[in-house]
Amino acid sequence: AYTLLKKKYEVICFDKKLGNDHLPYDFTGFEFAVLSPGIPDTHILVKALKQQGIKIISEIELAFGYLQNRTVIGITGTNGKTTVTQMIAHCLN
Repeated sequence: AYTLLKKKYEVICFDKKLGNDHLPYDFTGFEFAVLSPGIPDTHILVKALKQQGIKIISEIELAFGYLQNRTVIGITGTNGKTTVTQMIAHCLN
């Protein structure tokens, strides 16, 4: 959210834990929505975004938009990310 605010975007966050699931899902004027990876396509919020034609992107897609013309190493998976990150840092240093 910080990067988007810095770029002068208006940021609205939804969090089921905060109890704002009752908010109206009118996304008029939204340019795009950034979804966390754990939100399923079946979620009411995602359905509303799709019905209203709002572009949906991932956090990674958002980050890549600001990392153009740079080399990126992506480390994914369930286990071993810290170890692999440390090994890559060691090799690059």
